[in-house]
Amino acid sequence: MAEILEDLRLKPGLKVLEIGAGTGYNAALLAHVVGRVVSLEIDRRVLAEAEEHLRAFPERRVKLRHGDGRLGCPDEAPFERILITAASLDLEPAWLEQLADGGLLMAPLDLAPGLAYLVCGTCRDSVFEGRLTRPAYFMPLRDEVEEIHENVPTSFGLLPAADTLPSLTAPWADWAERKSACAGPGVLPSLAFLAWLQGYTISYQALANGRFLYGIGDPVHGHACWLGMRDWRVTGMAGRNLGAQLWSDFLDAGGPWPTEFRLRAVPVDRPGSEASDAESSCVLVYSRRSQRCRQLWMLDAHRQRPAWS
Repeated sequence: MAEILEDLRLKPGLKVLEIGAGTGYNAALLAHVVGRVVSLEIDRRVLAEAEEHLRAFPERRVKLRHGDGRLGCPDEAPFERILITAASLDLEPAWLEQLADGGLLMAPLDLAPGLAYLVCGTCRDSVFEGRLTRPAYFMPLRDEVEEIHENVPTSFGLLPAADTLPSLTAPWADWAERKSACAGPGVLPSLAFLAWLQGYTISYQALANGRFLYGIGDPVHGHACWLGMRDWRVTGMAGRNLGAQLWSDFLDAGGPWPTEFRLRAVPVDRPGSEASDAESSCVLVYSRRSQRCRQLWMLDAHRQRPAWS
């Protein structure tokens, strides 16, 4: 949470909307810096507990509100900062509309199993421009009647179990051993993110030895490839070719991290195209459409690799 607050670049006088009150602790920290915070919570029991905790800090100007976080707080808008503290599958149009020009929006995006990241950026005319900043895992955003398990990434799908498939040596096996302490998010999450952008089904499995696997699958033809640091598990030659093509695409693009892609998000009910001349300077451009926004993910040809912490 401290890193998130730093990323928001807070300063006195900013008007902040927090979606997801939790214990009230984070709202108290926000209010200590900016002076005024509106904290929205859908769960009345959680809201009551946050109110009880905040009574001990009457000098913190936190206004607790009951409401659906997906709708934001239109009667208090606009906000210079909007912070979402629950994982969402997409950016909500209401958040984009309620962010003031020049303001910052930060939200956890649950893209696929094992791929959850904070996204931070600005809005202009309800069009979001930003990028992923760091991996982060939060409880899902929900309404009062929605069960938590219903909020499942759309790319989730069942793949053949890894231990039932034949094994072959991963092309990076020797490299991974020599570079085991390298910085960055790691080759497997970066590959899985690229596969997600390309429209493959993504799965994730944590192993008993502390290692993990990412599975990528072609839902149309039924091919799958589980990616591990030392080996792959594949559905025959078609599964091997699936992994090999992804690895080739990854290398051709310069081994991009998820944080190196820019994101432009446009509400689906907004007319017009999200395309722009900026695409001409990009190595890769992927378009994805969700229930809330049309997403354009762009990898710049000349990019500065951010520090990873």
